[in-house]
Amino acid sequence: MDGGVAADDQAAMACAREWSELLERRVGGDPLLLVKLNNMTRAEPAAQAQTGIGTAMIDYVSAAMAAVRADIYARYLTPDDMARVQRNRGENAAKWPPLIAAMREMMAEGAEPGDVRLNELARCWQQLFEASFSGGDAALRVKLREVFQREPGLMRGTGMDPALLDFVRRATMPSPARP
Repeated sequence: MDGGVAADDQAAMACAREWSELLERRVGGDPLLLVKLNNMTRAEPAAQAQTGIGTAMIDYVSAAMAAVRADIYARYLTPDDMARVQRNRGENAAKWPPLIAAMREMMAEGAEPGDVRLNELARCWQQLFEASFSGGDAALRVKLREVFQREPGLMRGTGMDPALLDFVRRATMPSPARP
């Protein structure tokens, strides 16, 4: 950042991936703790002085991680799809950490499909996915699910992992009809 390297430069993106991995390990994969740490660092000059991490650096790393994700999406999506995803994702980014944390809590409790609380969270997840990514476009939804299945790097720094996505998939599947 101090050297003027653009956030979408490969070197900056590599540093951002490493940063995200370290930060996620430090917070134990807890998305709410990640948000709290980010908010504290942004709001507290004492924390910035102690860590040497200020808002400009957080913004730079965030921009570099956005570039990492954009590179991944570009392998699967058309330019029009990319523009839609980037616009929608930005508008809804703050809504994901609390939902991810709630879904993780349900997973830790061993909730099963059919649990009323899990069903409500699954409905919220589906709605937020549509609002954040596909915008209701069924073809784009299919592409995006493939991207998330094939590219675990998209989950870096989000508090999500393959186990959580599998749990969410099972929770959002329609229950089989009972005879």
